[in-house]
Amino acid sequence: MANKKRLLNLSLIILVILGIASLGHVIYSKSHPQVDYRPVPKTNLANVVKKSDLIIVAEVKQSNLKQKNFDKLPATSYQVTVKQVLKGTATAGQKLNLYKAGAQKHRTGGYILYQGDKIPQAQHTYLFVLEKRQGKWYAGTPSTMQAATKAKIKQVQTYLK
Repeated sequence: MANKKRLLNLSLIILVILGIASLGHVIYSKSHPQVDYRPVPKTNLANVVKKSDLIIVAEVKQSNLKQKNFDKLPATSYQVTVKQVLKGTATAGQKLNLYKAGAQKHRTGGYILYQGDKIPQAQHTYLFVLEKRQGKWYAGTPSTMQAATKAKIKQVQTYLK
């Protein structure tokens, strides 16, 4: 009888330890999201600029967390405010919704992105090279969203000539 009681207590202790360990792993995974990087399709900025429908400098206001598939990678919706238009029809101050390749995995909290790409951050300004796909503005590869530096804007303007 004493052995059964010890075995039962030991089993309960092991279950509690396993439960705490698995909970700790979930909490750690969510607080330290892992990134699943995918190979980047072969593109260069000059070709992307020539094929684009709209090129803007815009500030990201928020992520809408809506996801849509355009290519092999899911894309996330962002609301931006246009600051400058380099190509296409838009106006400064206009609010646009666009999709950027890459998304957060809801189950793990990790991300899926192209190699060398990043998630747009709210209150940051970027240069977006967009194309119209499925009736939505879309930024696919890492070259389609970059920090809006004067040098990068000037480089894009030379490709537009």
